[in-house]
Amino acid sequence: MAEKKRVLVVDDDKISQDLIQETLLNSGFDVIVAANGQEGLDRVYLEHPDIVICDVLMPIMDGYSFYKEMRKDEIASQIPVLILTARGKMEDTFKAVGVNSFITKPYNADILLAEVQKLLNAASTVSSAPVRRDVSAVQYGFGASPAQQIASKKVIVFGRDDTVLNSMNKQLQSEKCGVLVIKDEYQLPMHFDRVNPDILFLQLFDGDKRSIVDVLRELKVVIEQKFQAAEVKSLSKNEDLEYKIPYILLYKVTEDLNTVSTISEGVLDTENLLGRCSEILPTKFIGLYGQMSFISKIKGFL
Repeated sequence: MAEKKRVLVVDDDKISQDLIQETLLNSGFDVIVAANGQEGLDRVYLEHPDIVICDVLMPIMDGYSFYKEMRKDEIASQIPVLILTARGKMEDTFKAVGVNSFITKPYNADILLAEVQKLLNAASTVSSAPVRRDVSAVQYGFGASPAQQIASKKVIVFGRDDTVLNSMNKQLQSEKCGVLVIKDEYQLPMHFDRVNPDILFLQLFDGDKRSIVDVLRELKVVIEQKFQAAEVKSLSKNEDLEYKIPYILLYKVTEDLNTVSTISEGVLDTENLLGRCSEILPTKFIGLYGQMSFISKIKGFL
């Protein structure tokens, strides 16, 4: 039995989103949805769709900006994109930047399905050879093969060392994880809220104005909100509670050790910081990141 193709629908209009989703589901596709371009990027890099259907006018990030961000990634840029919009005059603008297809609203469902199938057929003829990429140049990690495998776990990795982030990203991909790499801790709560990761990796840091403790406090607020929403839903529908707090795994990198004057001082600082972290949320310290030992350390969480 052939594997179902995954379609990402990016549209802020809930009615339009529902209609497209229903049409695709009835035709045997798997469908994932996003309400704006920024959320769409998260879905692209974590859930590896085979094709994207995108509206143009949306809040936070519009369809044009969303497409340009996808084009910056060597692998994500291989995913065909179908633009849907009521503004037919924008077709030339999108085609000039390489959009695969453009349909003007209102449209016929049969035309939509035919265009989706045409783009998928065309994409299947493109070479699927892996593309080398440098995570330090972008914020997102992507699967090693273009848009074909379904992630077994959704993972967010936060850190400040490009070399370590590259290595972690590559190893997690090899374990079939969908990976979102973030270097700005201020963006963590927003992406955490949208992605609902199974595992969160956080590099320990402790500065004069901000530390990993502050990040955990912000994440705790998001987790509490999600838990409360899930609790209300479970009570109203008399169902089991669905929300599960992700594993939060803390790690250090070699350069962290260079900021302390003695080994004993470094150990004490780390223990104090870990103690403060554990007072906020359940966390596990996996120690110093090492390329050879990383997967063996986290195997039980995958």
